[in-house]
Amino acid sequence: MPVNSGEALKLVNMFGRGFVLNNIPSMAKGILVEYLKRYNVTFRELVEAVSQDANLWAMVDTREYARIQAIALKIGEIDWFTPEWIIEAIRNDFPSFASLFLSDRKSLLWLTRQVEEVKTNIERLKNS
Repeated sequence: MPVNSGEALKLVNMFGRGFVLNNIPSMAKGILVEYLKRYNVTFRELVEAVSQDANLWAMVDTREYARIQAIALKIGEIDWFTPEWIIEAIRNDFPSFASLFLSDRKSLLWLTRQVEEVKTNIERLKNS
């Protein structure tokens, strides 16, 4: 599942940094939910990813790094990007996913590692 960040960069450029800074968590929620729907991510696939300790960042196409870097530089800090934020973002559209993270410690720890990995790599891209 390659991650295409082109659409997000277009939004940042179209609406400007101030608008994006005020609305990025809401926009990111929509992008996350749309991504899960577009790629028909199933509960079974999520459980497999957790059980195999899959690294989601490793699935990002390295050709997307420049776009991710450009977005990250424009939006600044992503302190709001937490496991709790992800659970809340998917709760309505993917209640079984949210329930897995809320009821299974191993799954929540996996999600926490994924969030930290994404944040670390975004910071690395911002500083390169």
